[in-house]
Amino acid sequence: MDGLEKLWDAWERLKTIEDPTDKKNSVTKLLDRAAAEPNFRQALEREAVALTEIGNKYMIRHSEIGKIQIQTIAQMDYFFHRLFALISLLLRATGREG
Repeated sequence: MDGLEKLWDAWERLKTIEDPTDKKNSVTKLLDRAAAEPNFRQALEREAVALTEIGNKYMIRHSEIGKIQIQTIAQMDYFFHRLFALISLLLRATGREG
């Protein structure tokens, strides 16, 4: 679970990297830099929104009342790999893969 939590923390940080003062604008800039083709850009935006919603709904970063608990390692792996793939793509596309 620690790896998934750290990856989600990285996602939240990455969403502010283009414009630290405005997260929404920062995400827009990041996705625009990663995808010039409109259909793929839309797909990336849908994925970014979906993953943000997952992070907010599931008990990944916070153990607040009302969060959905992840039931199995397989589910944890699924969320990890989805988010890892998006982060990897965005870092590569913006020259930040280090």
